[in-house]
Amino acid sequence: MMENRPPVVTTYLQTPIGWLRVRGSERGILAVAFVEEDPKDVEEHDCLRDCLEQLQEYFAEGESTFHSLPLLVQATDFQDKVYEALWDIPYGQTQTYEDVAKYIGHPKASRAVGTALGRNALSIILPCHRVVPKSGKTGEYAWGAWRKEWLLAHEKS
Repeated sequence: MMENRPPVVTTYLQTPIGWLRVRGSERGILAVAFVEEDPKDVEEHDCLRDCLEQLQEYFAEGESTFHSLPLLVQATDFQDKVYEALWDIPYGQTQTYEDVAKYIGHPKASRAVGTALGRNALSIILPCHRVVPKSGKTGEYAWGAWRKEWLLAHEKS
């Protein structure tokens, strides 16, 4: 028997580094991702209001923890551990892929951590941009290294 699920809705938020698409339902937030095209239609949805307000606060004023948002994370057990570790990286600071791998008890899984971060559906909210290579460079980011550089600079200012 199928569970009666609330409909998934989508809206968009313009940020200094492009449009974010926010998807969710009455149950929680499913995805936050940068999109390259301007949206044709931006609708308001009550169930996404808190998320949008916290994202606006993050881009306008900086720090926002996003901990009060109900998140619907679809992930493997390993990905869950990686995403949980992201909550413990302080605002304005970074950790290496190796640091995260050690933190979650898989010290040799740096590449797997990178793969998990590349599949993070909740950009900004789960701050994968705070994870950098051991070299100290910015590293890759699913939505462009230039956005990752901007986010890191924004958090340090």
